[in-house]
Amino acid sequence: MLPNNSNKTISNALYIVYFSHEDWFGSWLDLSYIFCGIFQCIEWILFVQNLKVVEKHLQGLHRPSGVVAYDDNDADVWSDYHHEIADIELEVGRAIENMDFVRTLSVFVVFSIIFQMFKVWEGIPSLQGVSDTIVIAGKGLASFSIVVVCLVTLFAGSAMVAFG
Repeated sequence: MLPNNSNKTISNALYIVYFSHEDWFGSWLDLSYIFCGIFQCIEWILFVQNLKVVEKHLQGLHRPSGVVAYDDNDADVWSDYHHEIADIELEVGRAIENMDFVRTLSVFVVFSIIFQMFKVWEGIPSLQGVSDTIVIAGKGLASFSIVVVCLVTLFAGSAMVAFG
């Protein structure tokens, strides 16, 4: 609820919902989920636009015939063809970069969904034990993974010193 003396605008309401109470982690988690979704939509739109450009280039692409005309234009025709292929490769590369960014954002969305499940589970008494167990197991796995990384690094370093 907004106080009676405050200005009732969207910015004030968003401030109160996301920044003015003690559950700041849950609020920031919700905000990160919202922004990741928005960025995913934007990147998906850019990906579809790049694919439309690639489709247009591919439809307009005509491979020159293998018949030699002996009029000194053969090299120009093949050069234009190779330039068109290079443009298509550039657009496909941009589309792949957009999808790579969407994949990275999807990882953040999955982790934020997992964290939101923990946030919800803490409010349900029967699932709070499951949440606590997973948190304890996560701490143990994190400690174990640090030890494994240190050991692998130690053995790899000693193997480099020993075997060159």
